Amino acid sequence: MIPRKRILQHIAFWTAAGVFLVFFIGYKQSGFLFTLGFVFMLVPVAATTSYIFNYYLLPRLLFEKQYFKFGIYAGFTFVISLYMQAMVMLLAFIVMADYAIERMSPIGSNLILLGVANYFIIFISAIIYLIKRWSQPVQTEEEKIITVKSERKNVPLKVEDILYVESLNNYVKIHTDSQVVITKEKISSLQERLENHFLRIHRSYLVNRSHISSFNKESLSIDDQTLPISRSYKKDVLAILEQ
Repeated sequence: MIPRKRILQHIAFWTAAGVFLVFFIGYKQSGFLFTLGFVFMLVPVAATTSYIFNYYLLPRLLFEKQYFKFGIYAGFTFVISLYMQAMVMLLAFIVMADYAIERMSPIGSNLILLGVANYFIIFISAIIYLIKRWSQPVQTEEEKIITVKSERKNVPLKVEDILYVESLNNYVKIHTDSQVVITKEKISSLQERLENHFLRIHRSYLVNRSHISSFNKESLSIDDQTLPISRSYKKDVLAILEQ
């Protein structure tokens, strides 16, 4: 579950980003309510691009040294983002300005300047994300602990002790070297919390790379358990394991 403080920080950041865009675009020509509505449609585009870049492309690709794939995906993301900004401009021109281009501010009708402003905000959000990530104290694998809810109790688990995570319908089994903990937390949420040392090999399996004893193109072994590698994850899994 995302901490309330973190949610409030994100709301504050995107509110500030919206205020910045209102003043950057200007509201004297088009009117304050028009500009506010325009920014209200524009901010979700910047926020979506920012979260994809910061919470998927950076940790899953760049930090995993998959530079080529990072470049391709980042370029694709920003092209789609620019396209969505153009759609917002078109929607504002048709619906809000009623086809009257003079009602729109010069910056609001300039895709290049609008793109620069949006990507500036995305760049700032990436800088904040990296500063927060790098400012966290470095912990050894032995010191890392996550806490999950199981049977209405908080259960702390050493990350190094987790062998693999197994998703079954509406709950998840966390297999450690001494116990199996059942929780209703989603496997995708656990994957984010366990970070880069864990590898998704299947929609139902997340494994600790340090406990893999052997692998091939179809499966891998952990603690005498053979786990399947699905076709959709196979290429990325083998690329990482064969490094």
